[in-house]
Amino acid sequence: MSEEPVMYVGRDSIGLVKTAPRDDSESHLDLCTGSGVQALVAARYANRVVGVDLNPRALRFARFNAALNGINNVTFYHGDLYQPVRGQRFQSITANPPFVPSPTDTLAFRDGGSDGETVLSRIVGDAHQHLEKGGRISIVTDLVDPDIYADKLAGWWRGPGMCAQILTTANRDEKLFSVPHAHAPFGQSFEDYRDELSSWIRSYRTAGLKAVNFGYILMKKSLQLDHSDVLQRVIESPLQPIHEFVSELLDFQELRRSGSLAGLQVHTTPGLKIRFEQTPGCSNVERTALVQESPWHTEYRIDLVMQSLLEDAATGELNWDTIGERNLEPYAIALVEKGLLTVTGTSRHNKDLPINVMGSATILIDELESKTTPTCLSNYLG
Repeated sequence: MSEEPVMYVGRDSIGLVKTAPRDDSESHLDLCTGSGVQALVAARYANRVVGVDLNPRALRFARFNAALNGINNVTFYHGDLYQPVRGQRFQSITANPPFVPSPTDTLAFRDGGSDGETVLSRIVGDAHQHLEKGGRISIVTDLVDPDIYADKLAGWWRGPGMCAQILTTANRDEKLFSVPHAHAPFGQSFEDYRDELSSWIRSYRTAGLKAVNFGYILMKKSLQLDHSDVLQRVIESPLQPIHEFVSELLDFQELRRSGSLAGLQVHTTPGLKIRFEQTPGCSNVERTALVQESPWHTEYRIDLVMQSLLEDAATGELNWDTIGERNLEPYAIALVEKGLLTVTGTSRHNKDLPINVMGSATILIDELESKTTPTCLSNYLG
């Protein structure tokens, strides 16, 4: 073929479909649209959808898929990221960019430079210019060195305040990352495999990577804030919808940073269990909170204070004012951020809210790494 291959519908495509919020939107932009899958899903909740791709063959696939599904509120443009929509703003954006830290530029839809962030950083950096206030952007990507990713995201974002979530799965070291990319599907000799593996590992080391995770970035251009609020949590790469959880947590982040939590009712999330483990002869009890078969949750190590809060919330009578009176806001915030507590009702501003509540949560909860998705079907296109 004389043209670039088009990105297949893989676990990253499906994961973004399940993760990106679906609040009603007047206008939606899908960057690196590929087959058009994100744009076609967005057509369900957005009145007007625009898909953009640099690959002409991808646009033909996307237009065909729109016609095949009888979708007529989507328009596809050829161009480099935001270039075809210069000067336009959207209420929501999705993106599945080339994100793999790669030793080559063999596949344009896959390879994101030696650190995987060549296209990603541009998407985040220019997003504020193309988002309405309160607008959101949802991205699926490899997360390089996730321990410092919150700082990366805040550095790329060049606009006013925003709330963001970094949803991670599990870290891959140089071996776990490189081996799937080095395998060829057919006719590969051991020497060819060895050389290809060496190339990927060498690139990993040269770029100074410490870990490559797989996950999602969800950002909301804040209506009220002039600073960034970025939280990070572990999920399973979803095959079931989690977009409602994402939307609720983005709203909570904005309320928290603006000091508007008073008046909210607090509940435990449906399906929550607490497991107790004790070694014979040892007085210490380990408490693990979990919500089984939920891609939004993993397992969390909690302490006695958190256990007590969860038990009180389970009665259905706990509210944020009571939590404030007991000086337990940091614990409650940490539990909401992990999805173990949920909030409902009408909030009100509380000017006396402690500064540690308006800033990042000061209570950390240990969470279990989930599964990652290391397979690479793009090797079939090599």
